[in-house]
Amino acid sequence: MHARTALLCSALALAATLACNRSAEETAPPAAVVNEALNLSLSAMPAPFDGVINEGETLELTTADGSGRVAFRVGPASQYPNLKEVAEQYGRAFEERPSGEYHGSLELGTHWGSAYYSRGSWQGEGARREETRIFALHPEATDRLLEVSYLYPAGEGQERVQQLFAVVAEVVVPEPVPAAEE
Repeated sequence: MHARTALLCSALALAATLACNRSAEETAPPAAVVNEALNLSLSAMPAPFDGVINEGETLELTTADGSGRVAFRVGPASQYPNLKEVAEQYGRAFEERPSGEYHGSLELGTHWGSAYYSRGSWQGEGARREETRIFALHPEATDRLLEVSYLYPAGEGQERVQQLFAVVAEVVVPEPVPAAEE
């Protein structure tokens, strides 16, 4: 009887260990994304994004279903942009697009300072499109503009803006790589 109990306990312990290991693998946090050319890093990739294009000065995230794309752009040094003016100017540009509408700009607080966003929609090729674009100072260089834009189907603004905010919350300056000891 004791041998059966010991065997049953061992089998249960092994099953529990395997279940714990499997759930740890399934819930492992996504790897950081580092773009040295833009001097930006995402500490994690939030849902619903699962695709990354990270080559040179191109850093883009895509949603699993392909309906949304986030793109990062960094302006040249020594520009000292006025974020409010940049957001308002970009907002007016929505109205110049086919059937374009400007949905407004708003000031935001980020973990590295103030930012603004503009949101608008227009008639694209075969479908109405919407974009929300955040304008901030680069986390490392206050003389450079950081733009983070999210393009998605029109009418999904409320949910998509929250997804964009989740992406911006993950933006950090990459840690310098320590020099190899000789």
